[in-house]
Amino acid sequence: MFSLLSTLIVLAVPPTPVSPSKVPSGTLVSVRVVGGFSPYHTVTYEVLWRKQIAVANHYRGLVGYNEPFHDMALVTREEFHDLLANVKRLGGLTLPSTSSTSDVLAALTWEVELRIDGVSHTFRVDAPEVQGDPRYFQVIDAVRTFVVSHTNELVFRNIFFEPGTYGWVNLTSVPPAKVFIDGRDIGIKTPIYGYELPVGTHTLHLVAVEQGWERKHDVRITPGMTTIIHFDLR
Repeated sequence: MFSLLSTLIVLAVPPTPVSPSKVPSGTLVSVRVVGGFSPYHTVTYEVLWRKQIAVANHYRGLVGYNEPFHDMALVTREEFHDLLANVKRLGGLTLPSTSSTSDVLAALTWEVELRIDGVSHTFRVDAPEVQGDPRYFQVIDAVRTFVVSHTNELVFRNIFFEPGTYGWVNLTSVPPAKVFIDGRDIGIKTPIYGYELPVGTHTLHLVAVEQGWERKHDVRITPGMTTIIHFDLR
């Protein structure tokens, strides 16, 4: 009886969880637009591991404009491991460069750069959504979706402002908050970098919905300049 009870006690002890293995510094998954019909000269979605921290970056630069749209967010080790495993499962480290096999309206050319488990691999693909091998699109979509789920989706920049009639604003807050500009919900939360606005005075209204905190502030936008504002809503 004592032996059986001892066995049951041993079996009732849960196994020790296995933590993800160490990630080498410089591990990277990156997909970026390098050609095709796009108003942006650069569109990048990437996650980089450096100094034991994973950072997701979303970057867009418009032709002829010095201020890019950019957002970033921290990613947990477990989430990064899941992304790396997904990219490897899809064969991202073995896909060769390939061009489009058919005419696609407004097709984009993507460059994928991977540094995983000490292996570096880069390939380019035209119009991945119509390639015969679906893994091209699946790898790019996996990285893009992952980055956007952690950062804000970046809004389109108005390219029809005359030179000297626009500026930019960087907004950060504690805690993150919804942003209304001149009474309009712009659809993204802080932090916001490089948000373009016409020159003049604008009313900012930040709302931390969960906490019920909010703050209004008038900001003056100067031509060609970036105004940096931090709100402590507590």
